[in-house]
Amino acid sequence: YFSDSDVNNIYTPLHTPDTTTTRNLKNIIIIILESFGSEYSSLLNNSSTGYTPCLDSIMAQSLYCTNAFANGKRSIEAMPSIIASIPALLDEAFITSSFASDRIDGIATLLKTDGYKSAFFHGGKNGTMGFDSFAHLAGFERYYGLNEYGNSSDYDGAWGIPDEPFLQFMANELSTYSEPFVAGVFTLSSHHPYTIPEQHQGRFPKGTLINHESIGYADYALGRFFQTAARCDWYNNTLFVLTADHTAQSESEYYMSAVGRYAVPIAFFCPSDTTLRGTINDVAQQCDIMPTILGYTGYNKPFVAFGNNLLSASTSRFAVSYMNGLYQIISNGRCTSFDGTSVTSVLDIDNQKLSKSNTCDSTSLNLLKGIIQQYNCRMIQNDLSARHK
Repeated sequence: YFSDSDVNNIYTPLHTPDTTTTRNLKNIIIIILESFGSEYSSLLNNSSTGYTPCLDSIMAQSLYCTNAFANGKRSIEAMPSIIASIPALLDEAFITSSFASDRIDGIATLLKTDGYKSAFFHGGKNGTMGFDSFAHLAGFERYYGLNEYGNSSDYDGAWGIPDEPFLQFMANELSTYSEPFVAGVFTLSSHHPYTIPEQHQGRFPKGTLINHESIGYADYALGRFFQTAARCDWYNNTLFVLTADHTAQSESEYYMSAVGRYAVPIAFFCPSDTTLRGTINDVAQQCDIMPTILGYTGYNKPFVAFGNNLLSASTSRFAVSYMNGLYQIISNGRCTSFDGTSVTSVLDIDNQKLSKSNTCDSTSLNLLKGIIQQYNCRMIQNDLSARHK
């Protein structure tokens, strides 16, 4: 779409932080909640009906996003977006693509230079969706899956270790780590077949969708984790980042739309930091999580990320995605769809109300083209890392 010099003026994923930034080496725990679409939260919908009371309680004490979006629709697409700021703009997931061996700037790799220890947790079978291999690519030194959990009697019979015991296991393991550490966890109990442990049968609302009860159990497990974490020595010195991998079943017209089907929670919670309170009402995306963490910790070296620091007022706000040959950007109050050659639709967004627009936002379209060009060129040229310049 543009010459090399022009595209860098329109958009570049190369971040060059201020080297004089004050360091803030908090522990980092990134919690990726399986299928926790924003629709299930009463807080995010100003509603009395919801299935995530524990998440809502944590967000109420956090700096949380009211207008946040996933960069993909599958679990396998979430890991690169969240822990390496690589959106899902390929027909195939990055993890299984021919670019999966590219050098990347993963969150654990970058923070290792500041002395961070690292671990990633997922209660599923080792090898599931390539989570373990991608965690390693993103720099995580240890991976804890079904094998490392070590108690097969807790196996749910289908998917892995239920969230409640596995999150307790994670809290205990992290208590053996020296600080600072960076950890990630991907929950699983709210994934099909939505198994509820026997001791919790009948405890959570059945709701109106097949997954509502499992969302309730996974939310309960999250609350239990925070109860345990609050008793750990590392708790007050930790930044917790909470989000979802993608949305799931929906019954609301907005959450079935091109915009709402990507709407997920994103929240930043640190018990000892009262500055992380309130809301971010600008557009946010999963790819913003890594640069926001790096900005918060004062990371001061160049890195590549297709998102922005949400704590900085000087950067543009957008969310990008790709599905069935169509690129999409949410920015400036509009959702623009683009097939690589032509704009196929533009929607105006007003407080979860969508309407067709007859005009195209040329600034957003050029930004999307710039992102697509940088993404593809850097994939092909193995140029997703600033550390190898």
